[in-house]
Amino acid sequence: FVVYSITLLAFGIVLLGQRVYAQNDIVSGVKAAMEVGNARALVRHFNTIVELDIKSDRALYNKIQAEGKLRDFFKEQPPLEFMIIHSGSGGQGLEYVIANYTSVNGDAFRCYFLIKNIGGRDVIDQFQISQ
Repeated sequence: FVVYSITLLAFGIVLLGQRVYAQNDIVSGVKAAMEVGNARALVRHFNTIVELDIKSDRALYNKIQAEGKLRDFFKEQPPLEFMIIHSGSGGQGLEYVIANYTSVNGDAFRCYFLIKNIGGRDVIDQFQISQ
């Protein structure tokens, strides 16, 4: 029984570690994409359908539509800086990240995204950019 319990605990720690690694991979991927205004790299981390809210224009989009909306945003507001200021868990396996985005135009935005595990894969389910 003790060996079984230790094996089960070790397996759980390995799975948890893999999930944390996947989420960190998403966060670093988003940061890299936002720093250079790369919409295509950003949507690689999105769910098949994502809730996207850019400056109060909120809707559900597939990845191709979301990429177009983000590309338009980056053309209008090219990146100067993207800084993650807070992250945490919201329960039920959800993780969230809050960041500040500053454009070369001097405009400041707050970014928020929600990471959700769907079908054993961590993806961004909601992405918001607000002023």
